[in-house]
Amino acid sequence: MIFSIETVLGCNLRCPICPWGSGKVTRPAGIMGLKTFEAVAAKIRSHAGYICFYQSGEPMMNPDIFEIIACGQEFAQTEIHTNGTVLTDEMCERLVLSGTNISVSVDGMTQEVYEKYRVGGDLQKALWTLRTLKTHHARHGMRNSLRAQFMVFRHNQHEIPAFKAWCATEGIKSVIKVPGLELNPVLEPSNRPGATRPKDVDNCVFFQNVFTILLDGSVVSCYCDYNAENAFGNILEQEVMEIWDSPRFTEFRRDAREGRLPEFCRKGCIFHSVRK
Repeated sequence: MIFSIETVLGCNLRCPICPWGSGKVTRPAGIMGLKTFEAVAAKIRSHAGYICFYQSGEPMMNPDIFEIIACGQEFAQTEIHTNGTVLTDEMCERLVLSGTNISVSVDGMTQEVYEKYRVGGDLQKALWTLRTLKTHHARHGMRNSLRAQFMVFRHNQHEIPAFKAWCATEGIKSVIKVPGLELNPVLEPSNRPGATRPKDVDNCVFFQNVFTILLDGSVVSCYCDYNAENAFGNILEQEVMEIWDSPRFTEFRRDAREGRLPEFCRKGCIFHSVRK
């Protein structure tokens, strides 16, 4: 019932563990236009309960994003995750009124700490975006979720109390995400519980529960297959269950359950995380 759809491949930031930000993506930058999404929607409409409009990119850079959200909201609850640095006041209001769930990344409470991960980002703009979203959320009496997310590393973990205090003052839900980083050459994992848990990779349920679609309609195991090395089909040419029940995808999920995962799962995954 959960679909993860890549609406933008590209970003205005260069976060060092993001496949796009670190330069690991070999596919060309691009956006999913409204017509393409409508074709995808026609295929997934009878299956989708929840749609996430983000992967290796900043979804708010897609000029059709509001129309895409509106289309998705016709048959499923949707979610947007943004770095919050490209939104205007008008965009904030439209996003709130769209009914989508909204998550904004704030990985530090001082510019020096924030920009170590959100390379090229402006902390004050991200905080402004959250405040503006909250203002419109309250003014219109909306019930869709609004969250601020803090991705924890060694360099920023000391600012968690300030982050939680800011969110409490602003009346915004805070989410602390501890990525299970392994062999990361750029940022040190935090020493909080859950920061290094390689055994959890063998118990991954992400691709058991989520149907991941790239810009061109390719269906891959998850976000970590950012170069479509293991594409199992194309939703623009096939049906959901035709791909999901295909011999290759079925074998892949069986191997994963038994601990036989591809290399990108063990070295590139940031989904294995705990929230506190």
